Amino acid sequence: MAIEVMPFLVVIDEIWSLLRVRYVFELTTTFQAGMVFPMRQLTQLLSGFFLLLVFAVSVTFTFYNSVPVTIGIGSWQFQPQPVSVWIIGAFVSGGLLGLLLGLGLFRNVKSRVEIRRLTKALIEAEQKVSNLHSLSLRDTKK
Repeated sequence: MAIEVMPFLVVIDEIWSLLRVRYVFELTTTFQAGMVFPMRQLTQLLSGFFLLLVFAVSVTFTFYNSVPVTIGIGSWQFQPQPVSVWIIGAFVSGGLLGLLLGLGLFRNVKSRVEIRRLTKALIEAEQKVSNLHSLSLRDTKK
């Protein structure tokens, strides 16, 4: 009974070549003939362009929305600031609030409140059990 090693080696070679091609494709991207960028540099380049675009849009937005506006919330009156400051401030505070909610910081507070409530309920239940136990002992003594 002979074991055929050759088909097994062919399968291993095919798998290895597929993995090697996938690895090379993931590491490099070709833009033009002979011009190869590593993916990390491409990602940094695109991130830099995106940040420059956001900066340019922010500066343009601030330039065209410079009318001072007073914001009042209830009895509080804030100093007059340009409309762009209020809008950008709203976006930034909304982003920070979204990050806090995404991190689950408020869920932790909710869990603590639930633990306190359940602890109080447990203490009350233990007191009721001890009261019932003492009542049952009094009834047996009579």
